[in-house]
This record gives sequence, structure tokens and C-alpha cells, in this order.
Amino acid sequence: MEFFGLNAVYLAEIVNGFENGQVEWTKNGERNIMKRDGSEIYTFVKLGGNATRCSVMNLVDLAGSENAAAAGTQGLRQKFAKLAKKIVTRPVVNEVNDDGLLSKCLREIELLKQELEKTKTKKENDEEERIREQRMKLAELMKGILNGRGTTGTASTLTNITENETNPSDRKRLLQRIEEQYEELCKLRNEFSQTKSDLSTAEDEMERMQNFTNVLRRELEEVRQQYVSAEKAFAMKDADSLALERASEIESLKGALAASMGQVEMATRLAADTRESVERELQQRYSAALKASEEEVQQLRKDNTDLSSRIDILLRSSGCVTEEEAMSLREEITELKDVIERKNKALEVAKMHQDELEACNVTVERLSREKKDLTMRLKLKTENVEMLSSRVNSLRDEINEKQAEITKAKNASKSAEVNLEK
Repeated sequence: MEFFGLNAVYLAEIVNGFENGQVEWTKNGERNIMKRDGSEIYTFVKLGGNATRCSVMNLVDLAGSENAAAAGTQGLRQKFAKLAKKIVTRPVVNEVNDDGLLSKCLREIELLKQELEKTKTKKENDEEERIREQRMKLAELMKGILNGRGTTGTASTLTNITENETNPSDRKRLLQRIEEQYEELCKLRNEFSQTKSDLSTAEDEMERMQNFTNVLRRELEEVRQQYVSAEKAFAMKDADSLALERASEIESLKGALAASMGQVEMATRLAADTRESVERELQQRYSAALKASEEEVQQLRKDNTDLSSRIDILLRSSGCVTEEEAMSLREEITELKDVIERKNKALEVAKMHQDELEACNVTVERLSREKKDLTMRLKLKTENVEMLSSRVNSLRDEINEKQAEITKAKNASKSAEVNLEK
């Protein structure tokens, strides 16, 4: 709070007046303290009651106004009111603008994003490492089963099978494992053949789409050249010949547009028919391969059952096993090892086919993306053809308007000539 034009004595009198209740309120918000022992009046004025505003409080010296009013002089109060000091307002904005805090929050957001990306990458790497370890363990297990070496558990299992050739549980587990691996091999073969056929079909369809796009591009270039030549010859001919040429060009463009649309429809039907035929052929091949695999699996199961029954019979028979039976069992075990070796080679081939299948999948994805791009380009070309058709229609409308204007001008000239003759 600041005071101007007031000494300490008058300030003390004003404070005492407030304390003793010697205050009179006016309709303009002024507070008047009457000094009875003198001829001076001091007016205390306060402006602004907002909590966010600090205003200067001024005291107006109206010396002699009481005597002047008693003497009948008017307007002296307004005259001395001009001595009031200028009100000074100091606004305080209730807002904090901290650019440093904002930049700090942005940096924290970026750090959190980076940590999230690192966490996702770490999870993906851990998952890939776990899958790789599982594959390596499976490969080691298969090598140990087939070659008689590898892990300790595999070696002990093979030793037990060699020493105790009449143990049916080990033989059953081994045959079950062989059966599972053979089923996986059949599945991989079917998937590889199906993917290979799909890849060849996609390549053929991509080649057809490329040829069709080239045809459309050539037709569009021809139409564009015709349009440019027509634009060049536009200023060199009169209205009648131009109208006739425009009409003929419009008809030819209509025919070309209809032919293009027919070709598009034919290509669409051809693609649909080709897709249906390829799907039927793939379904037939898949059914035949699945049937053959099922028959082979059933045969293996039957052989497994026969072998298990023979082993059970030998175990239940009284007396010791003869040398001939032991020799036959050894021969069967040797044959079983040969089968396992063949299955191992087949599994290696299946792994190679799986790698080729992954490469084919990558190629199929790339061809699918190229197909989408070509489809979008074909769509753009179709839109350009439609735009050219709309432009042709607009040119026809303009030609009709020009012909109407020419007819009106001829009629007006004829009427003017008739009036001149009259």
C-alpha cells in the first residue's frame, strides 16, 4: 500500500477515524473523514477489490472545500479532486510457465519409450534363444538315438536296449518316437509341396497382371497422344469441323473405354477361374499325399504291434530263449537301426526342405506385396481412364454449348441483316 500527498499527522487522524467509526459512505465508494477543528477535508479512496490486483490508495486534499461550499461556491470539490495521484495497478498472473519442467517431462517420456523398446527386444531375443535351445536339444537327442552317442541318458537307454533285447517298453518308446518324427516329416513334405505350388501360381498370376498392366499403359499412352494431337489441331480449324471431329473422337474414346473395361472384366474372371482350379488341384494333391501318409503310418503301427506281441510271447514263454530266437531278435534290431538311419536321413532332408519352405514363404510375401502394388497401380490407371471419360463428356458439353452459341449468333446476324434490308 502506498500513500501520496499525506503527512504522518493526517495519516494518524485517518486511522483514528476508522477506529472510532467516524466514516461516512458515499454512493461512489468514497470514505470521508470530517475534521471538525479545521477547514480541511481528506477523502480516502480505495480502488479494486480483486485478490489478484494490488492498487495504490490515494488521499485527495480538498482543503477549503467545506468553507467554499458554505459560501455557495460550486465545483470546487471537482477542482481539488484533480490533485489525486495516478492509480498504479500491479497485476499478478496466476500461472507458472516452466520450460525446463516441460523439457524434463519430454526427456522422461523418451527414456521410458527407449526402455520399453529394450524390454520388448529382450523378450523377443529370450524367446528365440529358448526355441533355438529346444531345437538343439532335440537334434542332440535324435543323434544320440540314431548313432548310439550323445547325452548320458541317451547312451544309457541304447545300452539297455542292446543288453536287454527283450525289453518291450524301450522298443515301444523308440517306435513311438520314430512314428512321431515320420508324421512330422510327412507334414513338412505336404507343406513344402503346397507352398511350392502356391508360389508358382502366384508367379503366373503376377506375370499376367504385369502383362495386363503393360497393355493398359500402352492404351493410355495412345489415348494421351491422340488427345495431345487433338489439342494442337484445335486452334487451326473452325467450329463446325471441330465439332464433327470432337464427336468422332468421343465415339472412339467410348469404344476404347468399353474395350478396356471388357478386358478388365475378362482378366478378373480369368484370375478367379485360375485361382479356383489351382485350389482344386492343391486340394486333390493334399488329399492324396495325406492318404498315402496315413496308410504308411498304419503299416508302421501294425509292424510295431506285431513286434511287441512277439516280444511279449517270448517273455511269457517258459524256459530260456533259444539261440535262433536271439539271432532273429538281433536281426530285427539291426533292421530297426537301419530304419532309424533312413528316418534320420529323411529328417535331414525335411530340415533342408523346411529351410527352402521358409525362403519360399519370404518370396511369397514379396510377391504378395508386389501384387498389391500392381493392384493399386491398376486401380489408379482405371481412375485415370474414368477421369479421361469425364473430361471427354465435359468437352462434349462445351462443344454443344459452342454450337448453340454459334447458332444464336447466326440467327442474330440473319435478323440484323433482315432489319437492315427493311
